[in-house]
Amino acid sequence: RELVGKCASADKMIIVSFVNAHYMDFARNWVRHLVSAGNPHFLVGALDDEAYKQLRAANVPSFDMAASLTTRDFGWGSKVFKQAQQKKIAMFLSVLEYGYDVLLSDIDVFYLRDPFVFFRTVPEADLLVSSDLLTNTVTDDGPETQNGIGATLNVGIIFMRPTNATKALTREWNDMCSRNLDFWEQAAFNQLVRRRGVARGAGGAAVEAAAPDRARGQYGDRV
Repeated sequence: RELVGKCASADKMIIVSFVNAHYMDFARNWVRHLVSAGNPHFLVGALDDEAYKQLRAANVPSFDMAASLTTRDFGWGSKVFKQAQQKKIAMFLSVLEYGYDVLLSDIDVFYLRDPFVFFRTVPEADLLVSSDLLTNTVTDDGPETQNGIGATLNVGIIFMRPTNATKALTREWNDMCSRNLDFWEQAAFNQLVRRRGVARGAGGAAVEAAAPDRARGQYGDRV
């Protein structure tokens, strides 16, 4: 909790991600782009001792997730991959319950602009998430409209404010994925959101595409 408070912005916003030793190049790129965009308010969880050692050596705000997972490639969809995703959700939930606005970001994302600037323009939104929608439904920098909400919600970029509703949703997401590692965390999130009926467009509250001009490519997201 103390480390989160130290790294967060003055208005209690923070970005969190996670990495193992195999993906340290991605972590360095992630950090470099955030710093270049003027946002130093981030924290990286290390999934293994080697990753933690390298993060500390690079002076990256970080902590040991005590996951004891492989230092090698997870392999998408593997048991280890799903274990890492569950650790990610638990980390996200912890920071949310500390009372901070949290952006959970995959480490293969890179940011060209400070994402907090966008989030501050939609204070009424409790939850903002990227999606696999490949076309824009707006021509400005606002959230996507209701017409785009049918696309798969992509949890590679997900932002929540610590409301009772978002914490309840995240607790249920965490419980679902920790009880059964056969769940793909993104599919589980989509299932929960659709079931709760919180996916509404810009005229309502809360599940929106977080980056209207995001171009999704083979290797990650670009904001």
